[in-house]
Amino acid sequence: MENENKVSQLPMIGKVFKYEFISTMRVFVPVYSVILAIAFIAGILYFSQNFFDDFGGDKIMLFYFVLYPVMMIFVVASAIITLLQLGRRFKKSMLGNEAYLNLTLPVSLWGHLLARILSAFVWLLIYTLVVGVSTFLLYRNVIDKLLEDKDFADLAQRFVEFTGHSIVNACILFGVTGIFSIFFIATFIYMVYAVGHLAKKCRALVQFIVAVVGLSIMNTIQGQFTTNFLLIKIENFNSDSPAEVWNIISTMCYASIGFDILFSAACAGITLLILRNKLNLE
Repeated sequence: MENENKVSQLPMIGKVFKYEFISTMRVFVPVYSVILAIAFIAGILYFSQNFFDDFGGDKIMLFYFVLYPVMMIFVVASAIITLLQLGRRFKKSMLGNEAYLNLTLPVSLWGHLLARILSAFVWLLIYTLVVGVSTFLLYRNVIDKLLEDKDFADLAQRFVEFTGHSIVNACILFGVTGIFSIFFIATFIYMVYAVGHLAKKCRALVQFIVAVVGLSIMNTIQGQFTTNFLLIKIENFNSDSPAEVWNIISTMCYASIGFDILFSAACAGITLLILRNKLNLE
């Protein structure tokens, strides 16, 4: 019976996810589109030699160097906007008056939270992809030349000899690790807003303190493990063994993934506890 209830809630969780995703889309799509457009235009201007010849190279180069810092400003601003908008949307839907209406839906509290965490995770992932694509558009010719350079080929070969794996395998491993880190950020944002909402006054200050203290505790725990692990490995390190080098790299990544899962569960648990006891409702 319990399993049937969980299955029956999946469509409603999907609807909550869709509603939250669309609600934030109105803010994120225009901002992210501007970043991609600036990077695309700057890339064309900088790498199209014919365009320089037809319209005056000096002026085009000047225009490019104006667009470049503008894009960097948008990248930083969009990161702040993304984090704040996700938190504010969660605050509006689950930590305020709108929560009374949302809690009447045939969705469990964990379903509400899961749908919103997944929505935040997808948007953070989209933001990361937007920044990555923008960087590629802006520096695509430089990247091509770097990949074709003999020094890079030598570096790639040395990496294979040193670790026994290619740079592509390392990038995939780092990418997977980054995905779990993004998921942690999504749960951490909601935990900060949920705990900060318990304060009657100066909520922004409380949220800031919760964020700083929370990150400090988590970094201390993970840093302690990393330090102890590296000290043990350094004592018995054998640079002639590629398998051992890759083992250190992969273990660090897997440990990071494990801590992200642990911290994500803790943040989600704290948030769910606040929602379950209706400590969020004003």
